[in-house]
Amino acid sequence: MKKRWVSICLGLWLLCIWSNGLQAATITGRVVEAGKGSVIDDAAIWVEKMGEPMTSGLPTKPAQMKQKNLSFSPSLLPILVGATVEFPNEDTVYHHIYSFSKPKRFDLGLYKPGESRSALFDKTGVVKVFCNIHDFMTATILVLSSPYFATTNEKGNYTIADIPAGTYRLQLWHAGGVQTKEVEIPASGTVHLDLDVSAGK
Repeated sequence: MKKRWVSICLGLWLLCIWSNGLQAATITGRVVEAGKGSVIDDAAIWVEKMGEPMTSGLPTKPAQMKQKNLSFSPSLLPILVGATVEFPNEDTVYHHIYSFSKPKRFDLGLYKPGESRSALFDKTGVVKVFCNIHDFMTATILVLSSPYFATTNEKGNYTIADIPAGTYRLQLWHAGGVQTKEVEIPASGTVHLDLDVSAGK
């Protein structure tokens, strides 16, 4: 009898976990420049739960920011705090990657084509990345406390999936600054939210 009750309780617990996993929705939309309608293809969007800290485990695999054709790819990389970023050199020349940004100061030194070096990002914030040899090479890493983020594609579209239901603060980061907006995420379905970027903001 005791074993039966244990099995029932375990089954109810697993059902609860499974049903909670279904209580999630997707937010999707398009980012354009206000007044012009031109798409913003270099923006990052993420959501943070209002009134309570985000809880998430450490990233399971490293992110990547390649050096290719004398540029960083991607040039904008949002990551979860605690993530490691690999910097593979896929060019035919040497690179020397570094950052003086307060959230993460690092210097990977000089390394040749075909090599890869990495850095751990354990504090949130904006990290500007450069190459000491090619000063025209620049990139941005956004170290976030939320695992729910995305970047816009070439058409200005974005999608963030599997967001648990609740009230969130949506943040939009682009070259001109940061904009915020409160959003309500339902238990299921898709929220469509287009965003306008004000020039100079």
